[in-house]
Amino acid sequence: MIDSDGNLLWELPISIDHTDEIVIGPIDPDHGDLIAIVSGWEGFMLLAPDGTILKRTINGHGQRISVGNYLSQNRGLEILTTTYWGSQGILYMHNCKGEELWSRELRCNGAVITPVNWDGSGQDLVLLSASTEHGGLMDGEGDIVVPFPDDGHPELCCEVLDITGDEREEIVVWDLKSLWVYTQDRAKSKSDKTYLPIKYPHYNASNYRGEFCFPRWIES
Repeated sequence: MIDSDGNLLWELPISIDHTDEIVIGPIDPDHGDLIAIVSGWEGFMLLAPDGTILKRTINGHGQRISVGNYLSQNRGLEILTTTYWGSQGILYMHNCKGEELWSRELRCNGAVITPVNWDGSGQDLVLLSASTEHGGLMDGEGDIVVPFPDDGHPELCCEVLDITGDEREEIVVWDLKSLWVYTQDRAKSKSDKTYLPIKYPHYNASNYRGEFCFPRWIES
């Protein structure tokens, strides 16, 4: 961490690898903003803004990280990480304190683990990939609740965007030849408030940002 004049404020003990993704925000209600990162073989870390390591787990090469309201009955938000090199494709779900809730090994590699406001209920789902066999949207318990149909859609790339403008999000899948958009098969429920989480800016979408989905309800 450096200040606006370039002075070093603090640094992390990362010497054998590098940090792949970072999420900063109000993850734990007992704290202000926290920093959640995955740093390859240096593991997953949850930090205070002053650099204090609140939780650190080394459970493989941490590659991607996302934060969302994956288990709405729990206090705070959940942190999901996945591994890559070595024993790749292992998901780890953590609570807002960074404590592991469960782990699951996928049968494929390269899950994007992006949070998805799919039905507007306030509970986020997780986009794994566009694969018909191994992908789909997963809930906070690790179950696939929205599979992709076997309809010939491209499976190379996928992203989460609000395209139709009803606050819920769509899944965009594409390859070099075509682009498809998947949306919900039912109308948005009518209520006084709408779930519209604060998410990463679209222009910053790349491999070098963590996925975050901080809950927010707005008046309809």
